Amino acid sequence: MKGAANIDTVLAVPLMAGDVEYIFKHIWERGELEIKVFDISMERAMEMVKCYIGMRHAYTVLDKYLPVAIFGCYETEPGYWRTWFLATDEFKGRLGIKVTRISHALIMEASKADKMKQMESISALTHPLAERWFRSLGFSKDSDYNVTVCGKPLYRFYINFNTGAELCA
Repeated sequence: MKGAANIDTVLAVPLMAGDVEYIFKHIWERGELEIKVFDISMERAMEMVKCYIGMRHAYTVLDKYLPVAIFGCYETEPGYWRTWFLATDEFKGRLGIKVTRISHALIMEASKADKMKQMESISALTHPLAERWFRSLGFSKDSDYNVTVCGKPLYRFYINFNTGAELCA
């Protein structure tokens, strides 16, 4: 089934409002800390994430029918996309590798379907495990990115995709 991925009991499905509400009710500490850096309330953040419902690349990862992560990507300008991701503590434990595999598969499928040139992820927090996770998805850290929000640095990770367009030049 296109747009869905399944590994054992873990399944990615289109994002729904109830899934967003569940994730925000059970959000892991890292996600809550990251939202606080942007100086917005959890309620406002949840409403912002609900705007992704119905978008082509917005997913919920379920484990035994319970949401454990929500993620997706959206186009910021033609060919350039930004990802987002929120999870529960279940992601840190036994489901991390499975969720990562599903995320990677769907990102690669989206990059081909939409002929993406680049995908980026902006993070307010970084640590060695987070950076390792980004690298496992194929992202590189942008060491030249120098942006702050509310006095705190943001970190940019990106993937450049070979669309084949440069072969036609």
